[in-house]
Order: sequence, then structure tokens, then C-alpha cells
Amino acid sequence: MQTQPLAKTSAGRAGRGSRGFSLVELISVFLIIAVLIALSIGVGRSVLQSRGERATQNVLQVLDQTLSTYIAVKNAKPPEFYTDRAGNKFPLVDARTTAGSGGPSGADGGLVPSLALAILVMQDVPECKVLLNQIPPEFIRRGELTVVGNKVQVTGDATAPGTGDNSVIFVVDAWGQPIRFVHPAFHGRFPVEGGSPEAIDVAGTPTNFTRLSLISNPEDFLDRFDSDEGYCPNNRPYFYSGGMDQKAGTRKDNLYSTPPVFAAEKTQQQRPN
Repeated sequence: MQTQPLAKTSAGRAGRGSRGFSLVELISVFLIIAVLIALSIGVGRSVLQSRGERATQNVLQVLDQTLSTYIAVKNAKPPEFYTDRAGNKFPLVDARTTAGSGGPSGADGGLVPSLALAILVMQDVPECKVLLNQIPPEFIRRGELTVVGNKVQVTGDATAPGTGDNSVIFVVDAWGQPIRFVHPAFHGRFPVEGGSPEAIDVAGTPTNFTRLSLISNPEDFLDRFDSDEGYCPNNRPYFYSGGMDQKAGTRKDNLYSTPPVFAAEKTQQQRPN
């Protein structure tokens, strides 16, 4: 007589134990999984960015040491032009060329390989070559410096050493983008007035330069500038990377060998006390 209620109780427990998840419980589980995935992606991205920043900063440090060595040996900063064996001059300017004289509305002639030109200048000093060899090979690209129309560019195999008179190496950051070199003759704001094109002789040809990127989103003002718009501190050149977002103009994650001075700061520094 007393075993019957016990059997019912056991059956009731078994029934409750075999009940499936409710819709609310399932949704809660999916939400928790989604949050965990989002957190994992965020952490992974942060780790990759931190690793890339450290690696790029190490490369920038080597480049800055190379510059210091050049200045110490030559007792002067690098000239603003690289001159090849034929006497052609190439400006060490952090800007873009424009194809033709149409200004920002014309075709984009491409980014000037300012660091490649600076390396061509600095490797004239043997001590600088020794320092440049310390840069890990995964950050090195190779080619030939050429001028096609109004476009100054590096062409050829990215890994094989160049063989011509203008054989050049250039250095990229952890995200595969060229590291920039900024010379005080031009700063990072060349041309200064509104970014409208300005001509410089390149290999005997008047060539227009602009810091405006002609392929950026025109709605994003900072994104339109493919340079950091910095001024060289104490008239000393500096090196920088556009960072993980690969946008020099936004500056939010740019990496520097030496922090430059920007327009607002420069104006403030020039104000009388």
C-alpha cells in the first residue's frame, strides 16, 4: 500500500528530468555562446594588433637608429632629393603623384616610395647598411625605382634583389603597407594649402604632388588625406606606419619613430606666452 505513492513520485521525477529545454532557455544559451564568440574575436584581434604594433615599432626603431647613424657620420640630415647615377632627382616626399595636371580630380598616380628613396640615400654609409640588415626579411621588399609618366614607383620582384642602377629595398609594416619617411623639406603636409597639387621636378619632368587620396571616401574628411600631416620635430626626419587600419590620415593608430608635431599643436607652440 505504501509502495504505490513512491512509484508515482519516482515516475514524476523521471518525467520532469526528461523534459526538454524551453524556448527561453535555448535563446539564453545561444546568447551566451554569441557573447563568448564576440569576446574571443575581440581578444584575438587585440592580440594580433598588439603583436603587429610591437613588430612594427621594432622596425621603426632600427630605421631611426639608421637615420641617427647617417646624421652622425655625415654631420647633416639626408638631402631632400635622391640623385641617381644619371643625375635624375627624386624628392623624398610623403605624398601622392597625380597623373597629369588635372589636380585632385585627375587620376591617382600613386604613393611616392619615400622610405625607399631615403634608404637609397642612407645606404651610402656602410654603418647604415649594417643596421638595415637587422630588419627581419619578412619586412623587406625589393625592386627597381622607375618613373612611368608622372608616377614614381618601385617595380619588379618583391623578394629578388634588383640589378639596375636604381635597385632599391623598401620596408613594410606588420600589415604589409610601406612605412613612410617624412623629410623636413616637405613635412607630412605637402602641399600645405588645402592639399591642392604642387609641382616638383622629378627626373627632369614637372610632376604634380598631392596629399589627397583620390580613392578614399569623400565623406570622411580625414580619410581623404593619405599622409599624417605632421611636422618634423626639431627639423629632424621621422618614420611612421599607418597602423592596422592602414590609413595614415586618420592617425588614430599610427606608429611613429618620433612623434611629430601637428598643425594645431604647432600653432599653439608659436603663440606668445
